[in-house]
Amino acid sequence: AVTSIEEFIESFDNKPTLFTHATKLSAAHAKNLQGKGHTIIHCPISNRLLGNGVLNLKGLYEYQLPYVCATDGLSSNYSLDLLEELKAALFMHDDADLDTLSISLLHSITTTAGEALGLKTGRIQAGWDADMLVFELDKEIAHEEDLALHLILKQFPLHHIFINGTDHKKG
Repeated sequence: AVTSIEEFIESFDNKPTLFTHATKLSAAHAKNLQGKGHTIIHCPISNRLLGNGVLNLKGLYEYQLPYVCATDGLSSNYSLDLLEELKAALFMHDDADLDTLSISLLHSITTTAGEALGLKTGRIQAGWDADMLVFELDKEIAHEEDLALHLILKQFPLHHIFINGTDHKKG
């Protein structure tokens, strides 16, 4: 190695960076990244297929490091289906509460992803890009707190795709 992990991380101190995988991120490294605008890109399926280990989400929460769930590339994954990746993350992080993790995962691909890329997207808010997917939900979702979990686990029919507020009906 040309540099140590510490030197590598410190070289990004003044440059908000997307760090991919980070499955070997120690508490000391996470603390060093904290508060500097960095985001961890979590690719559960690739991490499993490559044998890289599991991202420590509790450590990210502890050090307030945002993460985005993503697919990685086809060289290390069998699909680019983001919903499939979210589902894999649900099963990979078996020590997490399902409802809390589901909400966190959906937040990671919406608000956190927009923030990490410096885009005004991922929120339904005035002045932000109106990019949305509209699904038809089952009537069987009895409790609102289960909505995020159901969105990840089930393949609800996609009825509309809004990009910059323009409806591109799926058809």
